[in-house]
Amino acid sequence: MNLKRTLAVASALSVATLFAQAQETVKVFGGAKQYRTWSIGVNAGVLSPIIPFGTNDYSEWDANLGYGLFVKKQLAPYFALKLDAHRGELSASNKAGQSFSTDLNYAASLKGVVNVGSISFLQKQNSLGFFVQAGAGLTGYDPGDAAGERSELFIPVGVGVNIKLGQVVALNLGYDANFLDADNIEGGQGWLNGSANKDRWSYGYAGLEFTLGSKAKPSLQWNNAISTLYDELKDPALRNDVEQLKSRTSAVEGQVDNLKKDSDGDGVSDQFDKCPNTPSGTKVDGAGCPLIVPQAK
Repeated sequence: MNLKRTLAVASALSVATLFAQAQETVKVFGGAKQYRTWSIGVNAGVLSPIIPFGTNDYSEWDANLGYGLFVKKQLAPYFALKLDAHRGELSASNKAGQSFSTDLNYAASLKGVVNVGSISFLQKQNSLGFFVQAGAGLTGYDPGDAAGERSELFIPVGVGVNIKLGQVVALNLGYDANFLDADNIEGGQGWLNGSANKDRWSYGYAGLEFTLGSKAKPSLQWNNAISTLYDELKDPALRNDVEQLKSRTSAVEGQVDNLKKDSDGDGVSDQFDKCPNTPSGTKVDGAGCPLIVPQAK
């Protein structure tokens, strides 16, 4: 038993060492291949037919369950593209007892996601990040009237926070304001068409994001490029390479200066001058020797 435990501990330490070494090999200009860049996520939250700013049609609205999923491609530490979708129910009522209930069958969009901040500024791998996102998409919804399902364009704009729970899993908390290019979420019930020209809805959610790929590679989403650059500048091997490059550059500059040196000022460098110390003003040939001018007969 003791031998098995020892072997298990040794194996775990070996794996941890290999993982740490893999993390340490990340280079600023090493390219995206050294990172994991794909992730998928699921979420659930609250749908409502209003947003907390601007003008809304409904003063007595309901909060209903919504749920969604996404696929994300991280293109840089601070920018990603996300294919996102959610669905659920939107409903509201008035004091007269009139109400509507609309099935949001799907709301699919392509978003750009920008990471805007982190509290672990000088750590190689961040653990908390804030983001903003916006995009455009298509939604299909059914108010339950004779017209049936409608398909409309919409614009989602949102904010959120990512919390790293491990090398694979992260917690997402976010809010999206979705602007519909129409004014008929409530169907043909004109009493609910308020002062807003277009309908909108909110989706506040919590979910989990799973990073795909080998665990030996860090996630590009959590990589801190500034910290990586800072560490590379402190790397002894890199500093040694820089010093060697400076020495080689100085040697080349010295050689160039020697090639340009012309002690007697005849226009031919000392390196190629076969007649040094030519008197000033003497016309010379390509070898730096005085020209012999034939005498006229």
